[in-house]
Order: sequence, then structure tokens, then C-alpha cells
Amino acid sequence: MWRLKCKTKFLSAIILCAALTAAAETPDQQASPQDSIIEQPQWRQSTDVNEIMRFGRERCLHKDYLAAAEVYCWAASVGRNIVHAVMTNMGRYFADADSAGRDAALEMFMNCALSDAPADTAAIRDWIAAYYGRHGHFEREITTLARLNLPTAPSGRRLADVAKTHFANRRYRHAATAATAAYEHIEEEESNRRNGTAFVAHQAYLQLGIRDSALAWLQISGITGRDAQFQAAALNQETGHLEAAAELINSMTPSITKDTLLVRQRIFEGIPGMALSEMSESRSVTWARHPQERLLWRARCMIFGGRAHEASSTIDSIRFSAAWHGASETLRYRYWIQKLDGNANMLNAWGKLEHLIYIGDLTGASRTFIGYGITGEAGEMMAVRVSRELTRAARHSEALLTLESIQGGKGPEYLYFLAEALHGAGRTEEAREIVNKILMEFPSDIFAQKARILLMQI
Repeated sequence: MWRLKCKTKFLSAIILCAALTAAAETPDQQASPQDSIIEQPQWRQSTDVNEIMRFGRERCLHKDYLAAAEVYCWAASVGRNIVHAVMTNMGRYFADADSAGRDAALEMFMNCALSDAPADTAAIRDWIAAYYGRHGHFEREITTLARLNLPTAPSGRRLADVAKTHFANRRYRHAATAATAAYEHIEEEESNRRNGTAFVAHQAYLQLGIRDSALAWLQISGITGRDAQFQAAALNQETGHLEAAAELINSMTPSITKDTLLVRQRIFEGIPGMALSEMSESRSVTWARHPQERLLWRARCMIFGGRAHEASSTIDSIRFSAAWHGASETLRYRYWIQKLDGNANMLNAWGKLEHLIYIGDLTGASRTFIGYGITGEAGEMMAVRVSRELTRAARHSEALLTLESIQGGKGPEYLYFLAEALHGAGRTEEAREIVNKILMEFPSDIFAQKARILLMQI
């Protein structure tokens, strides 16, 4: 009995002693079960790249991509000779992240990896830029290359290649941005590459309809020759530099292009009637060799110059195939003249709008149409004609203003473009209502099919 009592007292003393010792320790001295993991993670203790990447994969599976980026950064530091393999492994698992999470993780990886002095900066930069490009993050692709321009690995050539790729895939805005950045980073000694990049920028801005920038880059490119001269004259006309255009045209040798530029010059000067007279009096043999072109330009001058009601016979006399560049324009003129059914006032009002659209004055076209106050089917047609050009130029608010100037428009074509303009202006609920109206009231119309596609985008 006395032995049991002694044992009990002894155990109690041990427990009490342990409790007093723990209480005597300061909070800093008390061990936390997580301290060893936080201070010295297991993956930090490893020199096996495959094992480190396994830890990275585990964090990706738990959707902790920022932590995974840190692990992969350590793997890249340990395995400097196989950095590309490390990044490829990382990229495979980052593909499952959402856009924001992936961007943040890649940014962390890049900053971490580049902080390591012996890191292969060019390889890391190029891989991350290419990764952004493959996943459609084109702005980040360009920014990554542009901000890491290294003396030992300039980014100019890479940016120039990116610009060409975007242009080939009709991503003209990104092509223009990449070409502009590339031109800044390509050494002056590489004049051919710089000039070629400037010409890509020119072409991209030309496709975007930004004529001033297109002209500026054409001049920077230093590209000469007849085609460049013709293009420069046309761009000078479209940007309002008519005196410069006239000088270029006067310096050209006789050709059909020169003759058409002379007619264009009069159209941009606002005197298409004079162009028509000069064509009639011209003895240039180039017009005789290109009868289709001559008739189309005559028709344009009539329509633009307030004589649209006289253009019908000229348009009907044009013989062309579907492959001819002026085929769609000729058919459009025939359609309008037939629809307006010989109403001289309506035809001339439409001709004025066509003239303003041709010279690129879309704001003027919108204001002129609204000032007409034309209603009914003809009004809807003209509103759609102007708004379509404004929409192509991404000027959705002006397109909407033009369409909404028609009170009580009800045709399926008009309603479709109204819905498209509302959607472009961010008024999605109103756009959806109009689309549903088209589907209910005009279920078999061609614009009902387009409306269904638009509805999926809203």
C-alpha cells in the first residue's frame, strides 16, 4: 500500500515539474509544431530537382499556385542546367489555374527566378512570354519581352517575330503594339530589320484604320518604290494632307493608279463633279485599257456629286466577274438605286452619305443623316448603312445615336443592328429584348439567324 502511495506522489511531482517548466518558458521559447515546416520546408532541404518539382505539383493540385511558383523557383535555382524542363513542368500544371491566378503565379516565378544572379534571364523571359502567347495573354506577352531588353539578349528580334505572328493571324492591334516596341529595341545598325518592323507597324495601323499612324510608320520605314509611293499618296489623302498627296501624284509616271489617285484627290477635295469632267476630257490611254475601273469611278463621282439618279445606266453597263475587286461595291450601288426607286431627293441624300463614308468622315455622315430627319424604310436603310461603318470603327455610341434617331424603326435588319449597337455600348438587357423581338416577329428572316448568334454573345 505504501509503495502505491509513493509511486503516485512521484508521478504527480514529475507532472507538476513539467508544468512549471513549460509555464516558465517565454512564448518565443515554446516550440510550435509548424516551425520546422515554415522555417525549413522539406523542399528547401532537397537538391533533387524531380523531388522539388513533386512538391510543386502537389501545391498545384491544392490550387495554391503562388506557393507552387516559389517551389518551382527553387527547382530552377537548383537545376540551372534544366531550367526549361522545370518551366515546362510548371506550365503544364499552371494551365489549370484561372487567368488571374496563373498571371500572379507566373509573375512571382519570374521575379523570384530572376533575383538569382546566375539565372538565364533571356531563357526565362522568352519562355514566359511564349507561354502568355500560347494562352492568349498577348498584352502580357509583349510587355514581358519589352521590359526585359538585355544587352546580351536584346528583345527587339523576338518582338519583331511576335509582331509578324500577330499580323499573320489578323490580330492587328497586338501587331501594331509589338512592332512599335520592337522598333525601339532593335539596334540602329540593323537597319533592314528596323525598316521591316516599321513596315509591319504601318500595315497593322492601316488595317486598324488609324491612317495618321499608318502614314507615319510608312515614312519611318524608308521603303521606296512605286507601290510605297502610291500608298503614301492614298494615306495622305485619307489623313487630310492633300497638298502632300498632290505633290506625290504629280511626280508619278502615267499609270492607271495615278489616274485613279487624281480622281480620288478631287473626291477628297469635295469636288467629285470636277473629277467627272476631267475624266471625260482625259486622253489617258490607261482609262481605255481599264474600262471597268473607268465606269466605276464615273459612277462614284455621279453618286458622290449629287447626280446619283443619273448613275443607273453607268452602273448597269459595268461588266464584271465575282472576283473583281469592285464587284461588291457595284452590286451595292445597284441595290440602293433600285430600292430608292428613282426618288432623286432620296438618292442624292444617300449619295451624300456615301461620299462622307468614302472619305472617312463618319461623324459627318452620322450628323448629316440625323439632320435629314428621314424616316420609314429609306431612313432605316441609311441609318444602318452609317451605323455599320461606325461599328466597324468601334464607335458604338455614335452608331447607337444614329440608329436611335429613327423613331419606331421596325424592320428586322434595322432591329438587328440596333441590338448589336446596344450590345457594343454595354446596354445588354435592351439588346437582349430586341433580339428576342426579332426571333418572335421574324423567325424565318436571315437576320433572325444572325440574332440567334448575337444572343449567344450577350
